[in-house]
Amino acid sequence: MSKIIEKRNYIILLFIVILSVWILLPKERHPFVKSFNYKKQLITIVIYDNINQKKMKKDIKKICNNKEKDDNDILSGSYKAKKIISYFKKNNIKKYIINENGNISVGKRYNKNKYNISINNPKDNSIVKIVKLEYQTMATHSDGENSISVISNDVIKANTLKYELFDIDINSAKEIVKKNNVKVIWYRNDEILIAQ
Repeated sequence: MSKIIEKRNYIILLFIVILSVWILLPKERHPFVKSFNYKKQLITIVIYDNINQKKMKKDIKKICNNKEKDDNDILSGSYKAKKIISYFKKNNIKKYIINENGNISVGKRYNKNKYNISINNPKDNSIVKIVKLEYQTMATHSDGENSISVISNDVIKANTLKYELFDIDINSAKEIVKKNNVKVIWYRNDEILIAQ
């Protein structure tokens, strides 16, 4: 009888050790991913921080459904992205990516490297440059032949300047770029031009 009890105790001890190791081992956490349609624009959010996903869905939906006077503007999706970024700051959410109709806003790096965002050739979608971002927005505009990407700390500024600078030559644009403290990458005639 004592051997049975002893054996049972070893089994229980082994079970406790295995359970403890399983609890203490780091687990792969899946990021929160959610897409919202806003005025025919798709806003996709990826959050790498540990969050209450049910509350996040509800709060982001509320932000997207809240009508504001800026909503009639061509930048309405950017205004919503800015509201979402403000919400993240208030709620200590740091590791995120927001894709608002191809314009990318990122937070703190979620691993050792910054976020790698590609600039693609508008003719064949091949990658022409990789840009590393952290706490920045890259807004891109294309006409099917040429493209421009504006990198800024402000989503509205990046999206406004991509239209303003698209047809301007690089020398004329340098003053605007310097004044607004942004980096601009043009892809014109299969050539990359950079101003910052």
